[in-house]
Amino acid sequence: MPCAGASGAGSYARLLIPQAVEGPFCRDLRLVPADIRQDRPGIPLLLARRVVEAANCAPLPGRRIDVWHCDAEGR
Repeated sequence: MPCAGASGAGSYARLLIPQAVEGPFCRDLRLVPADIRQDRPGIPLLLARRVVEAANCAPLPGRRIDVWHCDAEGR
């Protein structure tokens, strides 16, 4: 469902996730490398995401989205 008043090139869809759901995630940000490629081949990927309140699509500041991925060879 698009957020009312959403701006930008595309529409935004809401994905409702129960607040009780946690993980997997890395709580210690010192363990998260700045460059996640680790010299692996691949294709550049740009993700644009935002975390909003489900009821009114208001931005929720201070949130973080963890992205799990693999390289071009599926590793």
